[in-house]
Amino acid sequence: MSVASYLNVASEMDQHQRQILALESYQSILAGVKHPGPFLREVLAVSIESVDPGASYFDIKEGSGITFKAAGKKIVDLGKKIWKLFLKLLDVLRSFYVKFSGSIARVRKAQVINTERLSNLGSKSAINLKVKLTNIERLSVDSKFKGFDLSTLADLLNATKFFIKDYPKATVEYVRKTNRAVLNLADKDTTDRKEYLEAFFANFDSTFGSIGNVEKYNMEGRTFNRGPYLPGNRCFVFPDSSDVKKRLTETKEINLADIVKVDFISASLNVPDDRDKDFDVPRLDVLKTVNDKLGEILSIAEDAKRTVKDFDNLGKVVQEGIKEISEKDTLDNETRIFLMSSLTGIVKQMGKPDIKYVDWLAVTVHVYILLIRKCIELYNEAE
Repeated sequence: MSVASYLNVASEMDQHQRQILALESYQSILAGVKHPGPFLREVLAVSIESVDPGASYFDIKEGSGITFKAAGKKIVDLGKKIWKLFLKLLDVLRSFYVKFSGSIARVRKAQVINTERLSNLGSKSAINLKVKLTNIERLSVDSKFKGFDLSTLADLLNATKFFIKDYPKATVEYVRKTNRAVLNLADKDTTDRKEYLEAFFANFDSTFGSIGNVEKYNMEGRTFNRGPYLPGNRCFVFPDSSDVKKRLTETKEINLADIVKVDFISASLNVPDDRDKDFDVPRLDVLKTVNDKLGEILSIAEDAKRTVKDFDNLGKVVQEGIKEISEKDTLDNETRIFLMSSLTGIVKQMGKPDIKYVDWLAVTVHVYILLIRKCIELYNEAE
C-alpha cells in the first residue's frame, strides 16, 4: 500500500462528505430556509453531480424531482459508505506500516555497512576532497544544502520521534476525549453543530497546542503553526488556536476541515537549481556523527510496528463512539450522521501527515546514506 492509496480513500471520503453537506443544503431549500449554508452554491455543482457524475446540471424531468425524503435517504446511505471507507482507511494504514517496516530494514542494512566502512577508514584526513552532487533538493532547506548539517539532523530526529512515537498516541487520546465531549453534548440533545465543532477544537488544542518549537505559517489565507523546516522544504502544519477561535466566532458556517487541518507539506521556500555542485567532504568524525544520527532515526523508525497498534486502538475508539451516537434516539438523524462522519473524518485527517511523513522519511534517510557512501568512496580513492 502507498500514500496514494491512502489519499485516494481519503479523497473518496471527502467527496461523500461534500455530497452530504450539499444534499443537506438542498433539503434546506425544500424546507424554505433562506440561508441553507455555504454549500448552497454546490447544490447544483456537487450534489447532482454526485448522483450522476456525468451531469453538470440538474437533470430533473418535469413531474419528478429529488424530494426531502429522498435526499434524507441518500444522506444515510452516504454515511454508511463513509463508515466502510473508514474501515478501509485503517486497513491501508496497517498495510502501509508493514511495508514501511520492510523498507526501513533495507535502509538499516545500508547504514550498518556505512558504519563498518567508516570504521575501516581509521583517522584519514579529508584534505581538499570534494564531492560533486546533482539534484540536491532532497537534502536542502530554502535552497541551502544541509546534507552534513547536524542541527537539521537533530530536527529530523525530533520529527521522527514525534510522528512515530508521540503523534499516533496523541491522536488516539484526542479522539477519545472528543468522543466524551460529543456524547456529553448529545446527552443534552444538542443539535447546534458549532457547539460540537467547538468541542472538537477544544480537545484538539489541548492535545496538540502545546507542541514546542513552532512558528507561524500563512497558508490558504489562514494562519497555521508549523514545525521546523526539514530537508526538501518539508514541515508539519496544524491550525493556530487564535485563527480557529476567530473563525468559530466570526464565520456563520464552519466545517470540521477548518478545525482539524493537519498536514505534512512542501513549504513555499526556495529550491536549488539542478546544476552539478561541488561540496567539501567533511572530516571523518563529522561523517561518523551524521551516520550515527541516521542510526538513531532508524532505531525509532524500526519501532513503527507499534504504530499499527495505535491505529487499531483508534478504530476501536471511533467504533465505540459511533455506536453510542447511533443509539442516541433523542438526536435527529442529521446530527447523528454529522457526528459519525465527523469522527471518521478526524481520523482520516489526522492519519494523513503521519503516513506522508514516514513515506518521505524512508526515502530521505536512504539519500543521506548514499551521500555518506559517496564520501567514503572518495576517502578510499584518495589513498
